[in-house]
Amino acid sequence: MEAWHITLLSFVVCTALMWIFDSDKKDKLKLAELFSNRAVRSDEDYDRTFFKNSSIDKDVVTQVRRVFIEQLGENYDLLEPDDDWTADYLVIWNLDSFGYVELMMALEEEFEIKISDAEAAEMRSLRDITEMVSAKLAKLDSKESDKGLINQ
Repeated sequence: MEAWHITLLSFVVCTALMWIFDSDKKDKLKLAELFSNRAVRSDEDYDRTFFKNSSIDKDVVTQVRRVFIEQLGENYDLLEPDDDWTADYLVIWNLDSFGYVELMMALEEEFEIKISDAEAAEMRSLRDITEMVSAKLAKLDSKESDKGLINQ
């Protein structure tokens, strides 16, 4: 390989790395801007503030939130349930489609439910996920109750 090829290749690699690091820095700045006026909330405060008038069980709210935070690999205590990650909060994801699939699989495993591709595609916020998980769990409970009545 000629010297100019090596120089060009080195330049391209360095430029790509700088772009990646700069992009990561911009994402962190965007998150800081989005979350600047928010307080960190405990699980109880989160449930009380955002799901007070909801029939969703507090444990479901807490577990969904924790799975989400674990899958992102960072602490997103400042994320609120109605933050639409298809809009301004898209920066939160930094996930490719495989990352989103991993999140859905983690939810399926945590709650022992199945999430279809169509259901996953409809979810735009933590509230959407929490409501979907809660509805699936209620459906499972109903089936278990029906099964118990039949077996009596």
